[in-house]
Amino acid sequence: MRVTHGRKRGLIKKSVLLLAAALLICIVLTGCSGLKLKNASFEKGKGELIDGWSINNYERSAGDDTALAPVISDGGYSGKCVKIDNNVRNDVRVYQKIKVSKNSYYLVSCMVKIEGEIDAELAEGEKGAGFNISAIRASQRSAALYTTGGEWQEYSAYIKTGKDQTSSELSIGVGGYSAESKGVAYIDNITVKKVSSLPDGAAAVNVEIADSSSKSDAPKTSVWFKALFVALSAALLVFVILVIKKHDEEQFKLKQPLSEAPVKLKRLDVILICALTLVTGVASFYKLGNAHGAESFWKPVEYGESVTVEFDEVKKVSRTTYLPNIPASGSGTYSVEYEQTDGAGDYVKAFSFSRSDSDPPEFFEWKLNNTSFTTRRVRVTCQIKGLALNEMAFWEKVDNKYVQINVKVIDRVNGTNTENIPDRLFDEQQEAQAFRTYENGTYFDEIYFPRTAYEHINGLNIYEWTHPPLGKTLISVGIRIFGMNPFGWRFMGTLMGVLLVPILYLFALKLLKRSNFAFIAAFLMAFDFMRTSQTRLATIDTYSVFFTVLMYYFMYDYFTRRSYDLPFFKSLLPLLLSGICFGLGAACKWTSIYSGVGLAILFFAAKISEAADVNAGRKRFSNKNNWFLTNFLPTCGCCIIFFILIPAAIYTLSYLPYMASNPDKTLWKVMLDNQKAMYNYHSGLNSTHPYQSSWYSWILDLRPIYYYSSGDAGLASGMRASVASFGNPAIWWVGLATLPVAVYFTWKRRERGMLVAFIGYACQLFPWILVTRCTFIYHYFTSVPFLIIMLVYVIKCLYEDKVIGKPTIFIYMGIVLLLYILFYPVLTAIPVKDSYISDLRWFNSWSF
Repeated sequence: MRVTHGRKRGLIKKSVLLLAAALLICIVLTGCSGLKLKNASFEKGKGELIDGWSINNYERSAGDDTALAPVISDGGYSGKCVKIDNNVRNDVRVYQKIKVSKNSYYLVSCMVKIEGEIDAELAEGEKGAGFNISAIRASQRSAALYTTGGEWQEYSAYIKTGKDQTSSELSIGVGGYSAESKGVAYIDNITVKKVSSLPDGAAAVNVEIADSSSKSDAPKTSVWFKALFVALSAALLVFVILVIKKHDEEQFKLKQPLSEAPVKLKRLDVILICALTLVTGVASFYKLGNAHGAESFWKPVEYGESVTVEFDEVKKVSRTTYLPNIPASGSGTYSVEYEQTDGAGDYVKAFSFSRSDSDPPEFFEWKLNNTSFTTRRVRVTCQIKGLALNEMAFWEKVDNKYVQINVKVIDRVNGTNTENIPDRLFDEQQEAQAFRTYENGTYFDEIYFPRTAYEHINGLNIYEWTHPPLGKTLISVGIRIFGMNPFGWRFMGTLMGVLLVPILYLFALKLLKRSNFAFIAAFLMAFDFMRTSQTRLATIDTYSVFFTVLMYYFMYDYFTRRSYDLPFFKSLLPLLLSGICFGLGAACKWTSIYSGVGLAILFFAAKISEAADVNAGRKRFSNKNNWFLTNFLPTCGCCIIFFILIPAAIYTLSYLPYMASNPDKTLWKVMLDNQKAMYNYHSGLNSTHPYQSSWYSWILDLRPIYYYSSGDAGLASGMRASVASFGNPAIWWVGLATLPVAVYFTWKRRERGMLVAFIGYACQLFPWILVTRCTFIYHYFTSVPFLIIMLVYVIKCLYEDKVIGKPTIFIYMGIVLLLYILFYPVLTAIPVKDSYISDLRWFNSWSF
């Protein structure tokens, strides 16, 4: 029995060892064989539904329905394959999320066949990214492949993961960010294999998500950023206290007034302000957008409503375009049918289109459909109500150009719909567009803000609720004046962007005391890239910047003058105006609330200075308590009104446009509910964006945000139109470099007034150090005016110390203007050659 048990134990040991060895072999073999992709040979799926894979289609997501999607196709290298047909210049990829090891190399291979040549009509240097391997939200991609001679060939690329990366959305396709391509490629048999190192001479594509960190790295980064925030804030406060103390002591010792005398505006100032504002206005409003557009709409109220139109004669329709209005909740579907030309009078379906809640939001953006058919009559029928249409038009191709076909309504079915009748679909044919451009429709976040402004005007349900309402109400002012068209919804933002120039002139005149340097500051503001591109876009950031600058403009007066030198009520005027601007800014965007900290610092610094004057005998009262009782306490009481009650009233009243869609709620209830919703939205926001960037990249101007690409806008071959928002390097880089110099001169000269610029800059930038969610370079916009003032202050000090002369200043201003002129096309979507835009991309991260 003992022998038997011993044999059993030995057998068990051997079995365990064999099992362990087998498992080890399996693990090793698995590691060598590579990652297991789902449906790597594309045998599963039908049409656009590709099992295991997702689709990225840039132009279609931007609203171009003619942009084809990848599809399963026969005739693959082995069975089926995926076909990518970029019929317009586009960035189209199939991608799949895979698990990867940290800081590792992988070899990605596939079989590819390209019809003819990708971007064949473009010259070298103007071509897009071609066929390539990359990862979603990664900034790099593999070398472009443009042709395979019409045969299948293997294509391989090495990729490298980040130090904390555990997954990647591997993508394979045609085109790339800001490098769209046109052409047809077939893809099959994709493999991914981990390798220990790169072969000699090989390069790897970094597939780490651009400008983002993994979750495991976030806590460590947060701790360091919190420490940096505390250190910078503490250093700022110490600097402010020391400068104020030294300034006041030395002014009193030299028997100089402690209150700063106001600078008087001279005739020269008025001339310079008007001239520069006029130039800025021309540059900002040039080709801002069409001041006209289709505004009436057909909104079916029941299934089966239709309209039939007739052409002058039988025509071959090559393109149909239509302009959607605000979609209702749920779905909306239309069918477009044409009458056959055999005389039988039968109608055949040409195509249908629909909109559902899961689709990207659409608003006043021309949609294109290139289905061809020959007929004399077309019927448009509502299949599912829910989507209003402003206009529809049909186009024929003549000499390779789209020519609009004249139509006449000959029949309609409108049932009980007596208000928004079907005829309205064809009542503004002069406004029809064959192409989708920034001039005739919305782009980027304009699908949110002008739409909500339109809803404010018409008392509809509010679509964009993630920001306070006042910015959208200001947009609606332009719409009320000029109509529901691109010029109308962009007018107010562009106007306030232009007005930033004279405001900064007046602000700089207060701080710098000389007209020539005030002009330089306004000049830099006028020719900063972001002031142009950001204010031409109908979003709310411009209003936040506008009111932020104004609130510091008025607080400067209180900070630099002793309130006890003025009649009490007169001393309160700057505080009242600053508080009103604070309320207006906060009612546009929460980022203006950051300014409240800066305003509080300036106010209490001013009052502490006055208290020190009283205690040190620099200002005599019959009783020291008199100042506290007759000045300090009443002023603080007024500040509660100016900076809490009045802003709260402005903020609450800004919600009046919400009342039409919430008749059963009080204004107070509507406002409070929205605050909770906004907070939950922003605090829980964890989405990513290909053009997101962090605060430390803003100050270096590293990652522009790419707003618009011309796509299928009817431009000639090799031409391109783009809009990007970023800073003029001659301003942002020089401004950053001169910050330490500004600190030095402020301390050396005891420039109390310059502290306003330092505090304004810091309070608009420092909070972003603590923000971990998706952010963009335009969040730096509110800091730029203060950066410019500090930059010009350094120029002033260097000039007065005879370190630089007028020629140096003129050369610098010339460089600023030259860069503005060179980059103007990518700020305003002026069409230029592809090669021209390529030459402007100084860095790989500059995408436009």
